[in-house]
Amino acid sequence: MGTGSLRTTGALRLLLIAGASVAAIQSAAAQEAATESAIAVPVATGDEKAGVGDIIVTARRRSENLQKSSLAIDVVSGNDLARAGITNATDLNRVAPTVLIGQTGSFTQVYVRGVGTSSANQFGDPSVTFNEDGVVIDRPNMIGPVFYDIARVEVLKGPQGTLYGRNATGGAVNVITVAPTQTFGGFASGQYGNYNNYILTGALNVPFSDTLAVRASGQFQGHESFLSGGYPVGSHYRATRSKAGRLQMMWRPTSDISLRLIGEASHEGGPADNFVLTNPNEPNSDPWLGAFNPEANAIITAAAPLQILLRSDDSNIDKDLWNVGAELNWNLGFATLTVQPAYRDLTLHATSYGGGLKLVYDEKSKQTSVETRLAHDGASLKWLVGAFYFNNDRTVRNFIDSNPVSQRALQVFPEIGSESYAFFADSTVSLDPSLRLLGGIRYTHERKIVQGVRTDLDNTPTNNFVLNDYATYNEVTWRGGMEFDVAPQSMAYATVSTGFKSGGFYTAISPGNDYKPEHLTAYTLGIRNRFLDNKLQINLEGFYWKYKDNQQSAIGFDGQGNIAFVTYNAGNATLYGLSADIVARVSTADTLTLNAEYNHSRYDSFSYVVPFIFNPASTGCSVGPIFAPPAGGLNRRIVDCSGFPLPRAPKFVARGGYAHVFRLDDGSTVTANAVGNYQSSKYLSIDYVPAALAKRTFTADFDLDFVSSNKRFSVGAFVHNLTNEAVYTSGGEHQQIANVYYASINPPRTYGVRGQFSF
Repeated sequence: MGTGSLRTTGALRLLLIAGASVAAIQSAAAQEAATESAIAVPVATGDEKAGVGDIIVTARRRSENLQKSSLAIDVVSGNDLARAGITNATDLNRVAPTVLIGQTGSFTQVYVRGVGTSSANQFGDPSVTFNEDGVVIDRPNMIGPVFYDIARVEVLKGPQGTLYGRNATGGAVNVITVAPTQTFGGFASGQYGNYNNYILTGALNVPFSDTLAVRASGQFQGHESFLSGGYPVGSHYRATRSKAGRLQMMWRPTSDISLRLIGEASHEGGPADNFVLTNPNEPNSDPWLGAFNPEANAIITAAAPLQILLRSDDSNIDKDLWNVGAELNWNLGFATLTVQPAYRDLTLHATSYGGGLKLVYDEKSKQTSVETRLAHDGASLKWLVGAFYFNNDRTVRNFIDSNPVSQRALQVFPEIGSESYAFFADSTVSLDPSLRLLGGIRYTHERKIVQGVRTDLDNTPTNNFVLNDYATYNEVTWRGGMEFDVAPQSMAYATVSTGFKSGGFYTAISPGNDYKPEHLTAYTLGIRNRFLDNKLQINLEGFYWKYKDNQQSAIGFDGQGNIAFVTYNAGNATLYGLSADIVARVSTADTLTLNAEYNHSRYDSFSYVVPFIFNPASTGCSVGPIFAPPAGGLNRRIVDCSGFPLPRAPKFVARGGYAHVFRLDDGSTVTANAVGNYQSSKYLSIDYVPAALAKRTFTADFDLDFVSSNKRFSVGAFVHNLTNEAVYTSGGEHQQIANVYYASINPPRTYGVRGQFSF
């Protein structure tokens, strides 16, 4: 089935779905209210009666108070994002403790409680979906610098099998931007710090009439590399730059109809890697010593004198993204109709190094989606039905150099396609004023196609082959549960939900180069409480997850016995734990917060087959004896990692904060805010070697901000990672040398000043 067939079929489905009477969300007015009031727990305001602030979320496609919802969710306000200097997805690690985001080359890897995707190639689907203003972002390299002029970020934990069903096995990250309003205003802000770190952000909101408003916003950001080690002047490691802009229009011809149009574009340039070596560095060496500088190369040479080191100061990324979308909301009286079409375009060139490989990667990707919903939001019955269509077509060209074993290959894929459509329904029924039953179901059909050629540049005939693969997947996912109001300010809930991520292909000879879908079932039990006249909030939640046919990638065999980078349905796992979210308004000037989670994760079964040349020292798992396969081919071993925790799943994480407001006589304020983040040790990858075990860390951030009495002017200073901790987010073992481990690392201590003028 070729690209033309996919696109023709997709276009027909898109028109059918867009014209169907299935779609929904809250009314446009409620949606705007949710955006404007989406402020996380406020710092003390001076109001003697001020308590813990409500958080309004739209994760269930309607506006609701988080304290009255059974969602497993963390919410970060736009104010908190700006104060923390968040400019890209990996920065979320500092403000959302249960999400761990790493970067390998141009690929963003999002993990929630250890569920995620480590694949850094053209075939990998994320297990945690990323959404911007309700539009799913399919490719892990299509997440751009969108974190400016943001209302909030919602991190949904667990499978989203009903409303965010496409491949959302582990959860979803929803980014909600600030929508145009009927109030003239805007802001301009700037930040500057060490490593020549600058952020310039601005927004302008203009109501052109009683029915039409336009909002324009943008950001310029850049910094010098925080890696050390004597990179050549002028190399791409010297600086990272990005620029992004967003233009929106909100039109309300009547009180029942609204149309929001969004256009966005961005460019990113700079190094594609931020790798360091975790081993065999000396114990007191610089943790931010770049993996490809002369000193690190000397370490590798000492470990393996025959290793041919690849040139690495040419690592770079050049990425252009643009997207357009619309959201129509129409109040039909009995329900609200929502139609949301979107298009996203990526052009990418990257040269990156990891695990001893050089990868030159070019991709052109086009994504089309449309979701239609019809929703009723009554006092005793809330229901929603909808349909979803998605299509992604991409062309990819890879050059892979894995010297010194003389494995150079060119991979050209003129077509890699994913097409999906789904129908879903969700409801909440109130049996009495204090008891509600929840239920939802989704049917998903997905198809994947791969057409391409792999050419071995070292003339190894068995490594030359053509790919022409096609597969379809059908799945029904569901959720159910109940909510019970124990008291006016206390709500208990119990839910169960399912999710799946479709299967796919990897680069190897067909047949035998495919893998099955993975599945996750999550059980959740929790209670949300407010005490002491709304001054104390204590939310507790327990979870139990069963993870089946977990997809993992490692060096192995294809169906013809050739060595390949294989994606397996490697194993099943069990996760369980407890999370707590506590907010205390100690006084009108003081606020304490604590967000903590315990997560016990273990592989019940996890094994895969590797070539006999596999070095047992490159894994911490049990390696079986060499054996010959019955059908012939290369000898092999079995690696068994059963009993290990899931990678990137720390057993304990906690984020605690204290904020104090000093009120000055003229009405202006000075706010001091201190936040600490603790994370226990975690494995970064399924290598499970000692170097892959990242030690426990504690980082501290401190901010001091002055806000004028009229709220129009503010100035502040900040220190992030005050403890100068080395926080690793992803990694992998060298492909040819045991005990040489590459890892991505967060920035060291950073500090600076910022200011903002609002009008």
